[in-house]
Amino acid sequence: MNDIRGPGELNFESTNLFEAWAKWKRSMQYYLVATCKDRSEDEKVAIFMCMIGRQGQDIRDTFELDEDKDGEEIVTVEILIQKFEQYCKPRKNLIVERHRFLTRNQEQSETIDQYVTELKTLATSCEWGDIKDDLICSRIVSGIVSTRVRERLIREPKLKLTRAIEICQADELSLQQLKLFNNDKEVGAINKTRQPRRKYIPKNNPEARKPRQDRDESKTWKTCTNCGNKHPKQKCPAFGRQCNKCKKFNHYAKMCRSSGKLDAIETKYSKPDETGDDFLFLDTITAAVDETKTQSQNQAEYATLSVNNTEVKLKLDTGAEVNVIPIRTYKALATTTRIQLRKPTVNLVAYNGKPVPVKAVCNLQCKYRGEEYDLEFYISESPSEPVLSIAACKELNLVKFTQELKSELVDGSFSMTTQQVSEDEYSKQIRKEYADVFSGLGRLSRPYHMEVDPMADPVIHPPRKVPHPLRDQLAETLENMVKQGVLQKVDGPSDWVNSMVVVQKKDGSLRICIDPKDLNRALKREHHQLPTIEEITARMPGARYFSTLDARSGYWQIPLDEESSKLTTFNTPFGRFRFTRMPFGIRSAQEVFHKRVHEIFEDIRGVETDIDDILVWGRTLQEHDSYRTCQKSRHHCENCSRMMCRGIGLKYMQVLSKRSKPFLQIQSLES
Repeated sequence: MNDIRGPGELNFESTNLFEAWAKWKRSMQYYLVATCKDRSEDEKVAIFMCMIGRQGQDIRDTFELDEDKDGEEIVTVEILIQKFEQYCKPRKNLIVERHRFLTRNQEQSETIDQYVTELKTLATSCEWGDIKDDLICSRIVSGIVSTRVRERLIREPKLKLTRAIEICQADELSLQQLKLFNNDKEVGAINKTRQPRRKYIPKNNPEARKPRQDRDESKTWKTCTNCGNKHPKQKCPAFGRQCNKCKKFNHYAKMCRSSGKLDAIETKYSKPDETGDDFLFLDTITAAVDETKTQSQNQAEYATLSVNNTEVKLKLDTGAEVNVIPIRTYKALATTTRIQLRKPTVNLVAYNGKPVPVKAVCNLQCKYRGEEYDLEFYISESPSEPVLSIAACKELNLVKFTQELKSELVDGSFSMTTQQVSEDEYSKQIRKEYADVFSGLGRLSRPYHMEVDPMADPVIHPPRKVPHPLRDQLAETLENMVKQGVLQKVDGPSDWVNSMVVVQKKDGSLRICIDPKDLNRALKREHHQLPTIEEITARMPGARYFSTLDARSGYWQIPLDEESSKLTTFNTPFGRFRFTRMPFGIRSAQEVFHKRVHEIFEDIRGVETDIDDILVWGRTLQEHDSYRTCQKSRHHCENCSRMMCRGIGLKYMQVLSKRSKPFLQIQSLES
């Protein structure tokens, strides 16, 4: 207990003496409890006065204390704390505290959570009252580093503190995700310490005319074991430098005495403001369990494999994309077998978006239940346990998958049971009940009006040639679109005539688009903000069940008014046509369509929209199935082309894997 450090002297010159006193008092109380439990009150008082410092001792002499019958002052630690509390409390300057709050800006290296915490701490001493949250929100908008996020916050109507923090956190998370796409070509590069070039000194320079004795002494200098050169004592150029090999100081990498060939490979990682293309997730995902149970019941699963004839215990991680072993495990294996190392070609990223330092990659011979496997392992610098990826777990038959987890309330307690459900059966049931929603082409009631800059001059483009083998198919496609009500034949004059673009789909059918490059320049946009994937997933806490619906020919479900329809006139070998529905290629089509879809489903909790994707989620299966998304689509005449029951699009998976638990059940290792 004597090794416990005290709080140090109290700084009575602090600009916020009361706050400094509060922190010092808390540390001192902990220190007295830890070290002075069996000491007398006089000893505690003496320790208290020694710790507070000489200036505090002088202030204590000014205190008026009560006296006992013998005329001695009654002094206890509690009395001293009360007296110093009274002394420090009047020193708080409200004007200064508010100035500190109103001028506090976010630091470059400070996260939004750290910045908000600091603002809340400063606000506690400003006595703002009921307007505290509003002022913190205003301070975030004014003091945040990112100008782009500030513009996003200003556009938000009736911005509140929670919404401001949510937007900032979503932007911060998106930047972390963008880092993963950086294809840094310097990954796995071998660092080489370059010695500075010797400076040329002319002969007429006084530095060149050194005494002969100094030149003779240089011949007696020994080769330095830290830098590899000869120099006078205590003048080593490596002093204060960090070794690129072992990361220790005061020597160069070429003179490093650390053992192991692995350290020769130095991995460089992406800078925070860059993006990379090659990355893999190293993400621990745990199975859903009863939260009323003790933590000891929620234990990870392990498997013991014979790796290069050495028993190694590996953790089964269904959220990891690669196999990983720490350096200590590699060194233990390298003592018995020669392992050939390769430079890593990808970055490893943890579940929180931070890069995992990797030294090298190797292939190891693993044996499990009599079968031999050649598995690739990444050697990590972090002191973690060996991890077996989802691919390896499947190859070794260590895990099995179920379609869903069904939650039930049994006697008031939450329990999880597995249930195999036919996904096709569920989809067929929904399609049968809402057959009108999953067939035909929907039509929203409110037409879209395209507003054109009145100063723009109309442009008429000549018709483009169509390959002869496609002419018959093109004529048939145009006729079908006219029957669907998507196109209309044009006979009269037109101010705007666009070029036609024919795109052949994978199934061989044709998609008819227009190339309105001049029209797009003249169109006025609504500038509706499109959500990011990070913002969508941030509004789905605890989500476990998902379904996605894809709007069938989404843009064609929005009708155009007569004036806007004439703007979409285009040339074909069979005459002119114009769209009566919103065509592909219009610059405002994406944001207009998302706005219309969002307006339809915005009042339904558990439904998120992303342009033509409608994402339904729930924490439980009952909650997921309670949302009447198809009824809403039927009411507004929006039709869907397919339903991915109990599934979710790939673009959401990377973010949702960090926020939701998987539908996995780990197989018993004894089976």
